[in-house]
Amino acid sequence: MRYGRVRHLITLQLSRTGTAALITFLLLSICNSQTVTTWLGYPESFAREVALNTALPIYPADAIRKEITGMVQAKILINDQGQVSKIRIPPTIDGSLKKAVADAVDQWTFKLEPDVFIGGRCCLSRLTFKFAIINGQPQVQLYQPEPGARDTQHLGYWDVYKENRDWNKWEEVEPTRIQSQPRNP
Repeated sequence: MRYGRVRHLITLQLSRTGTAALITFLLLSICNSQTVTTWLGYPESFAREVALNTALPIYPADAIRKEITGMVQAKILINDQGQVSKIRIPPTIDGSLKKAVADAVDQWTFKLEPDVFIGGRCCLSRLTFKFAIINGQPQVQLYQPEPGARDTQHLGYWDVYKENRDWNKWEEVEPTRIQSQPRNP
């Protein structure tokens, strides 16, 4: 099944089972201003496939009232226990949508494949949500590309340079936690 191209014309071919070894890329990036961390990168299709627990954002009342619609993409850093440890969202996104997405994404957990995941290292991925108001009814769903969408719009697309650049430019959003327990990065 063809999922898309990566910069420099690298085409990923995945089996129906989503063989993780074919989509794993080793990256070096800056998680904060002083620390260089090594992480693995997974496209959104793989993150969805290995998700154990998922949640959709709740459409905020003020966003509905203002008729704010569109896509919200969250870059996520997954720790070696399969929990989301950091969430980054573009600074241009409405604040209430950012918070709703962060609260939902924080509930996701993942079963990371031991044959491709290296203990003690983080895993970078993303989740994309579509906020729409259809016939006056607010709807939130996971993004699904339209038929004929460009390669860059496919869930299996992974551009190492873009993902890294976005991670460093986007702002970190803290979810609202009922039980305040920090997660390991």
